[in-house]
Amino acid sequence: MLDDDWQSTFQFQEGAAPESPRSPTSTHVRLISPQATSSTLSSPTPSSADFEPDYIVVAISAAFFPNSHLDPSPPNFLITSEDGVTFYLHSHRLVEMSDNHFASYVPCEESSDPPIVTVPLDSAVLNILFHAVYGMPTVHYRPTPEAVIKAIAVLPVYGLSSDTLLAPGAPLFELVVAVAPQAPIEFYAIAASLHLDFLAVQISPALLSYPLDSLTDEIVVRVGAVYLRRLLFLHLGRIEALKHLLEVPPRLHLSSELCKQRDQRKLARAWFLASAQLVWDCKAGANASRVPSLAIIDASVEDVSSSEINAIMAPLGDYLTCRQCKFTLRVKILDLIADWSKVKAK
Repeated sequence: MLDDDWQSTFQFQEGAAPESPRSPTSTHVRLISPQATSSTLSSPTPSSADFEPDYIVVAISAAFFPNSHLDPSPPNFLITSEDGVTFYLHSHRLVEMSDNHFASYVPCEESSDPPIVTVPLDSAVLNILFHAVYGMPTVHYRPTPEAVIKAIAVLPVYGLSSDTLLAPGAPLFELVVAVAPQAPIEFYAIAASLHLDFLAVQISPALLSYPLDSLTDEIVVRVGAVYLRRLLFLHLGRIEALKHLLEVPPRLHLSSELCKQRDQRKLARAWFLASAQLVWDCKAGANASRVPSLAIIDASVEDVSSSEINAIMAPLGDYLTCRQCKFTLRVKILDLIADWSKVKAK
């Protein structure tokens, strides 16, 4: 209906204008009026003061365009973003997912002359919302964390359920998990405020290296007591796990003329000294937190990599003359790295 009206009024020439490098969610289309002739299109006279071209260039969504075939029925509703990108949509899709007709932008009854409405949101945010409504992935657009955060913030405004759209496996859920490492505490606060436990768990590994002393009052309030406690114990638990793995030094081997037990105990002492350095470098020292109103110990622990463990522990072998001690040390370091990789963020 609407598609036929547009096709009879304008001729679409996709690719007539270059795609905007700033907007991967849209493409430019040249709309040519029926009155335009080939001569006026191929040989414009821009030097003429009263020259008026017979075409305009508009930005149309790269996913939601007239012939997108996202639904058995053709698009019957148009929404334009505040930065001028037009989305061709199906009103029944929005009505099914929204409990307020998309903030009343979608009319209650279909009209023979569907309106074109402008929604006060950026095209990147609307692109995320409409992909979520249609159940389509958005990760490949690589939206900014700010756009994703804004899209989640306006879900209740447009009558969209966060429980539904952010359920495990939903496209918006997958997008948040993919983008969260760029702003982990912000997305953790969102998950906490919406009581989305599974999402908070998925985001938490990105918080392993987050410095707890940088928490602000605003973030603490948004996270709330329950999820703040989980965050603190996430860090404390990692530290305790690391200490536990470092408690056992390399095994002693049978004494020999070249390497007696007394000599092997030197390796054990060196191991504990190196362990203390490793824990210290992971910021496990007791430092007073700068978070107001919270009497906690700053126990931020970096997500220690295997290369960092090896860099601290492997040099111990440089001071060993016994080949068996060197072999035992190497096996212990490999076991430590393997065990540390199994420590999961919960």
